[in-house]
Amino acid sequence: MTRQRDIKVPVHGDRFFNKHVAVVGASGSGKSSSVSSVLQRAVSAKTGEYQGLNNSHILIFDLHSEYASAFPKADVITVDELVLSYWLLNEY
Repeated sequence: MTRQRDIKVPVHGDRFFNKHVAVVGASGSGKSSSVSSVLQRAVSAKTGEYQGLNNSHILIFDLHSEYASAFPKADVITVDELVLSYWLLNEY
């Protein structure tokens, strides 16, 4: 199988980042790499013509520490530091 690394996929930032997005695929198919690449480009673009993204917030639940090296400046909350309110555990 030959990989195509030069395919451009145009994305309208306002529409893309204002929606819930799921990335699915088999283990080893490149999901983490693709998500890291998209988010790194979005973060670097917000200092240019897309300064409106400065108010965007990204939350990644990284259960297997796959994104730590891709985002070294990220604020990380470990499981030991995570506190959930009791009402979040409500069945409703």
